[in-house]
Amino acid sequence: MRQRTAPPVTVVVHRYALWRTALLALVLAVGLVLGVWAAGHLGGWAVLALAPGLLLGAWGLVGRHWRRPGFLLRWDGQDWHWREREQVHEYRGRAIARIDLGDWMLLQLVAHDGRFAVWLPVQRAGLEPRWHALRCAVYSPTRAAAPLAGSTSSTA
Repeated sequence: MRQRTAPPVTVVVHRYALWRTALLALVLAVGLVLGVWAAGHLGGWAVLALAPGLLLGAWGLVGRHWRRPGFLLRWDGQDWHWREREQVHEYRGRAIARIDLGDWMLLQLVAHDGRFAVWLPVQRAGLEPRWHALRCAVYSPTRAAAPLAGSTSSTA
């Protein structure tokens, strides 16, 4: 018997407000902890000396994700397909929900050859009409997990 999978769904992920807020909060918390540590152990001038490096590091981390382009994410009933909206090349593989908070998920998209993976924060905002279908597809059995057509299982 063949396992059923979720019906096809296509979404364009372009809102990252929750992801950006979480990254910004993390960077601010790390900066505050390092600043307090430096002030307590190295003195006030050390904080001023370390501040430019901390700011550049924070911008490097947050800035890269702040301008994240939109993503086209498609489930065809067997495989996941994805690409950045500006790219021509489309990847094929599987999607794994690494964090699921109900209205927000962090997906890891892994190409079938295993040599390419991307992390994609996905939030319900902006995807409301397709959110349920997307969640069903993420947790749907994939081609690799589904039993082969025509295979039978017997019990003794």
